[in-house]
Amino acid sequence: MKKRLLAALLSAVLLTTGTLPALAEEDSNAVETDVIVVEDSETEETESIFSPEDSDASESEVQEIVVEDSSAEEISAEQEVLVTTETQVNPLYADIIDESDLLPPAEIPSDGSRRSSTRVVNAASDQYTADQTEIVSQIRDAMRDHVQDLSVYVLLPEYSSSLARQWIAQAKEETDSPIEGDYISWNYAGISWTVTKTTVGGVDKTDANGNRYYTVCFTFTYYTTAEQENELSNAVDSLLNEFAFTESTSDYTKIRTIYQYICQNVDYDRTNNEGYLLSHTAYAALIDGTAVCQGYASLLYRMLRQEGISCRIIASETHGWNIAKIGEQYYNLDATWDADTDSHRKYFLLGANDPLFLNDSHTRLAEYTSKEFEQCYPMADVAYASEDSISVRFTWSPNAERTDYTCIATVTDAEETVTSHSCTVTRTAITPVCKSESDRAAVYTASVEIDGITYTDTKKITGTHTLDAGVVTIEPTCTARGVRTYTCDNCGATRTATISAGHTIVHVPASAATCQTEGNAEYWKCTACDACFSNEEGTKPTTEADITISKLPHSFTDYRFNNDATCTKDGTETASCDYGCGTTDTKTISGTATGHAYGKPTFTWTGTDSCKADFLCGNCEKTQTVVCTITAETTAATCTTDGKTVYTATASLEGASGTDTKTETIAAKGHTSDGGTVIREPTCRLAGMRLYVCVDCGEKIKEQTIPATKKHTYKTVITKAKPGTNGKIVERCSVCENVKSTTTISAPKTVKLSKTSYIYDKKTKKPTVTVKDAAGKTIAASNYSVTYASGRKNVGSYKVTVKFKSTSKNYTDSLSTTFQINPKGTTLKSVAAAKKGFTAKWTKQATQTTGYQIQYATNSKFTSGAKTVTVSKNKTVSKKITKLKAKKKYYVRIRTYKTVSGKKYYSSWSKAKTVTTKK
Repeated sequence: MKKRLLAALLSAVLLTTGTLPALAEEDSNAVETDVIVVEDSETEETESIFSPEDSDASESEVQEIVVEDSSAEEISAEQEVLVTTETQVNPLYADIIDESDLLPPAEIPSDGSRRSSTRVVNAASDQYTADQTEIVSQIRDAMRDHVQDLSVYVLLPEYSSSLARQWIAQAKEETDSPIEGDYISWNYAGISWTVTKTTVGGVDKTDANGNRYYTVCFTFTYYTTAEQENELSNAVDSLLNEFAFTESTSDYTKIRTIYQYICQNVDYDRTNNEGYLLSHTAYAALIDGTAVCQGYASLLYRMLRQEGISCRIIASETHGWNIAKIGEQYYNLDATWDADTDSHRKYFLLGANDPLFLNDSHTRLAEYTSKEFEQCYPMADVAYASEDSISVRFTWSPNAERTDYTCIATVTDAEETVTSHSCTVTRTAITPVCKSESDRAAVYTASVEIDGITYTDTKKITGTHTLDAGVVTIEPTCTARGVRTYTCDNCGATRTATISAGHTIVHVPASAATCQTEGNAEYWKCTACDACFSNEEGTKPTTEADITISKLPHSFTDYRFNNDATCTKDGTETASCDYGCGTTDTKTISGTATGHAYGKPTFTWTGTDSCKADFLCGNCEKTQTVVCTITAETTAATCTTDGKTVYTATASLEGASGTDTKTETIAAKGHTSDGGTVIREPTCRLAGMRLYVCVDCGEKIKEQTIPATKKHTYKTVITKAKPGTNGKIVERCSVCENVKSTTTISAPKTVKLSKTSYIYDKKTKKPTVTVKDAAGKTIAASNYSVTYASGRKNVGSYKVTVKFKSTSKNYTDSLSTTFQINPKGTTLKSVAAAKKGFTAKWTKQATQTTGYQIQYATNSKFTSGAKTVTVSKNKTVSKKITKLKAKKKYYVRIRTYKTVSGKKYYSSWSKAKTVTTKK
């Protein structure tokens, strides 16, 4: 691929609203662009690719864009600092695109100006988002609409290079839109982006959640312009309207109609070189009528998606095709290969196991064979059973003068029998576009009747120049640009385009210098002009002096020892020059003298404090005498064994050494007894024992008996008293069990309360406690703790528990008793006489009261004929008593009661009142 031509073509697409030179005949809405500015990498010149006589438009104005440097601006406390710049080539085009072909990223995304690595922040805080889905949506929308530069403002804990690549991958995922998903994936060259972060006073700016403020500016390089995509959208809409599909049209008919149109009307682009990237697009397929496999597949994908048919673009290492869904399964379609077949049905709706798709060109890339992909897009095993029996292909041909067209219909039936039929052609004039061929602008309609069915096809001749592949009319040189001339197939008009100048470079590998010859560094050389360069691109010139490596001095590395060292003299080593020139070098090897080889010495002692050693060299037989170092090690004598002192003489000389010893004996010294130690004390009935040992060696010398003391050792043992069981205190000898005395501890018996009955008054009751033993003596309170039942305010019975403490010497276990709270009483207001009865009235006492009891009798002590009447409601304040004796005097009193857990608690009786019943 010629990178300069690619850069020029991409620049042309982005700088103009026109198209590249290869324009389609069928484009009735194309905008004629007379001047396209092509930037050359080695010069600032621009020239038209059209001949002067073909252009009557005014000369295009080129606006100079002045980029201001912000380095002189005053930087505020809040700044944006460059984090990284990254690039990603579209993986689908990695074999024809590299990073140098992509538009460079904007250095800082702000107000449109290019700045240095630090700038004043302009983005508002509400522009930033931590929503990753929103970010992906922004990128998808930009790529769908062919936006060149996009700035996204992101809140992140930390940016990593994988994040942007994840966003891009997610932006290209499938949706229901015909201009998203695969259409995006196959319609751009690559993306570059700049990442910056906001700082305040040199410190990263963060939000309340600890996220940093990042700005990511994407620059997208597309194969088409936004204007071309709009033109394509209009053309697709128009074509689908012509097909006139209805709600009842089957998916098969839609697929067959669209597929057959593409096969019949799009030719494979075999003329444009690899730098002409527009041929990879649906635009080239539909508007120019010529494309490579990516263009076929993209156009089919877009039109099927627009008709609501699920489909994908599938890729191998070298090819692209489609799968489309009918029913619940997907089928293979290869419009590129079927465009060259007569029936346009050979590669149509085939199954996964069809032999025509079991080849290297249709071996899917790994991403299209994953388990997840196959689950989303299940393939049929065999071809789809077609719903029609014939296919028709129309072939148009101009006459020699190019003033008219004829058409032949090639028909293929279900048995693959091919027949040809001449068509009836009608012509309708239209407004011309090609200025030099205005009389030819027309729409031709061909029709043919097959088995009673009329098939039609149209060909639009708009007058737009249809340029051929072009020929080189001026060959480029190393420093001068050439010219390629294109000729219109319709009118013969010519257009020209510059061919970038460039050297024809070959690689010269590096050659190492030696002591006899010069070498050279790696370089590249032009075969035409012999110019030299230090890089493969030929952008860095160099000179012969710069690449030449001077001769080297002799190199000696392989030294070999000459084995000529003695006891006192170092040896030598010799090496020949590494480059083979025959020169040698000899040098002394310091420290290689062998030294004397002394053996074991002979020792001569003088007493025990002096010794000499004689060493004999085994090489030169010289004797050397040295004074020895003497050390002494004494083993002390014990009570029963002798000791000794060993004298050791040590001598060494030049690596040889030896030792010799001399021993003196120390006599044993005998035992020395200690004062004796009592090892068993005497008791009231047993004798003791005293042991005598040697103070030096600890050996036993003798044992001596100590007479018994005949004195008891008494200890007190207490058995604690508990309710119902007395305790005791016993003094007993711990040796012979002799009992000196026994004292009884009376058992705890009663718990007496300071008060056992209370009248309800809303206050908590806590009577004091006195505990007495079985002998009637009071037990001190320090021996026990008192626990009261909870509550103790309302009417009822409450338990009081006395528990003896573990620290009590004489008592254990617990005792308990109860006290009760009775309801508050009431008083009689009146007792009114009635016939053989009376009516009593009293003061209501409802609090902590269940009801009332009225008692009446014929005597004041309530012992004669006393009866009691119960009133069960505490709100009742009167009661009539009947069926008594007439003219009889009765004594009447009243009390309250409260029922708690089935037991009744009574207040005291009120004062009695008297009443005499009526007759």
